[in-house]
Amino acid sequence: MTPPAAFAACVLLACAAAAAQAQEPDPAAFRVEASPEAPPPWGLGWQTTLELRDSRQPQTWADAAALEQVLDLRHEWQPARGLRLALSARAETRVMPAGRTGTGGALREAYASAEPAAGWFVDAGRVNLRQGVAQGWNPSDWLRAGGLGAAWQNPAAARENRLGAVMLRLQRSAAWGSAELAWLPDLAAGADTGLADWGLNLERGNDRQALFVRVAPALGETLTLDLGALARAGEHPAWSANLTALLSPRWLALLELQWQTLAGLAAPDRSARAARPRPRLAAGANVTLDSGAVLGLEWHHAADALDRGDWAAWRSAASVSAEGRQALGALRAGRAARLDPLVRDAFYLRLQWNDPWHDGRHDLAGHLRWNPADNSRWLQLEAAWHARPDWSLRLVLAGSRGRPYSEFGARAVRGVAALTSDWRF
Repeated sequence: MTPPAAFAACVLLACAAAAAQAQEPDPAAFRVEASPEAPPPWGLGWQTTLELRDSRQPQTWADAAALEQVLDLRHEWQPARGLRLALSARAETRVMPAGRTGTGGALREAYASAEPAAGWFVDAGRVNLRQGVAQGWNPSDWLRAGGLGAAWQNPAAARENRLGAVMLRLQRSAAWGSAELAWLPDLAAGADTGLADWGLNLERGNDRQALFVRVAPALGETLTLDLGALARAGEHPAWSANLTALLSPRWLALLELQWQTLAGLAAPDRSARAARPRPRLAAGANVTLDSGAVLGLEWHHAADALDRGDWAAWRSAASVSAEGRQALGALRAGRAARLDPLVRDAFYLRLQWNDPWHDGRHDLAGHLRWNPADNSRWLQLEAAWHARPDWSLRLVLAGSRGRPYSEFGARAVRGVAALTSDWRF
């Protein structure tokens, strides 16, 4: 099968599989890189992406097209026994036929890890500290706002392709389980020194001092529990829990919960709701189908976000005045910058089908997000062809549907098609 035919078949099969296996399709899409589920192996990567965007505003083909080049470095050294050095960085350039270009770089991780005693680890430097068992949204992942890369990145890749935070971390691993203690200093002053031009962006993860504690007791092979506590300057303490249960060889249930005192969003003609303890959670299950594909469904709930009535009031205000549209745009931008949900309830559906033809050369994925308050959705399909061990092609097709001023219907970009060539050295 030729590469174009393979890609076409991949996309059609992804649609067919999602329709055949999901009885009540409910939603997903986020941001994605060349890796669907895990970071690429340590080494050097070169990615070239041709992207076409369909915007809601009138545009020419030159405004819709872009060519992006990314040089991706991930490496690890072990200069001495019990000492490990890790580096993860990227440099990129983006060229559009209309003449606009952009370049940038980012230092994702750079840290030293020492093992002073068996089962004890000390990390110092910039670390990508990840938290959470859910796939579509991680309420307990308090550093989730450091994402990098394209706006069509899927959640699994976005967790890997993001800026870390400068920290001092102590970890303990033993037969009873594991524990972690991380201290993050306040380095926000670096935002005014030009350090952002070097890809550091210290204000993204170190805008305030923070202390994080996590304990994960060993509960057996079918149950995992992760308990966390966060103290951050200027915020109320946050408590988190992550639970997974292997119900059968095919079924995995998951629950991710964060509890924190937060103010609640309200309608545009009302002040914010009073701060009180409010939960944020992601609950769902994954099932492995006979074909080997993994289908996952999650319910996302944020008690501080807009309820149906308030969200309808915001959309109504935006439809009748420029001030309402401007206020809604500011609200959306503020929540998106922190990767906080806009509405109280949402659903996420994903399909991951690795090696569907048992030839070791193809992967399929689909993501669907659905906002039940306005019935808007975002669908994304991915197909990968691993032509060689060191070279892959990936096609992404994504698009939104919804009424004007709905969550996904109001997105500036209505659809995206992107073809990425990924070399690994």
